[in-house]
Amino acid sequence: MKNPLTWFEHTPLGQAYFARSESDLIVIASVAALFLLSILWLLAWKPVFDWHSDAVSRMETAQSSLDYLKANEALARRAASQTADQSGSLMPLVTRAANAQQLNLNRLQPEAGGVLNVFLEGQSFDRVFQWIAQLEQNNGIRVRTLSVRGSDAPGAVNVQVRLYGGGG
Repeated sequence: MKNPLTWFEHTPLGQAYFARSESDLIVIASVAALFLLSILWLLAWKPVFDWHSDAVSRMETAQSSLDYLKANEALARRAASQTADQSGSLMPLVTRAANAQQLNLNRLQPEAGGVLNVFLEGQSFDRVFQWIAQLEQNNGIRVRTLSVRGSDAPGAVNVQVRLYGGGG
């Protein structure tokens, strides 16, 4: 196998290159080296540097979040235990009672002060009101607000109800 430089000398490009003066060869070699360094920068160094900068930024953001969480941990635990005490026991009671009435709860949304916002869509009017009566009679859960809208199906309604109390 021939030496790559010897092979290059015999190509038309190589002949044109080596036919140049010494100063032209230096300029061409300098431009080629600059071009190769630019390609190396664009394809290797810059992506690695950008990735590193992004990683450092993500790490600083995560550290800031962790510091905030650590500083407010006691307050968050206290608030979570109060919410669990107020609405945490309400949610399973509401869900069990809905299952007993064969109702599909579309969304349960706990709110401050032990209030539980419940959304039902396309449910039987009779079953919904039997469910609400059962919650009040069996569990002491009260209705704060109730919104009933008709549904496309006959006898079906869309309901939003805010419940509170319970536990006994």
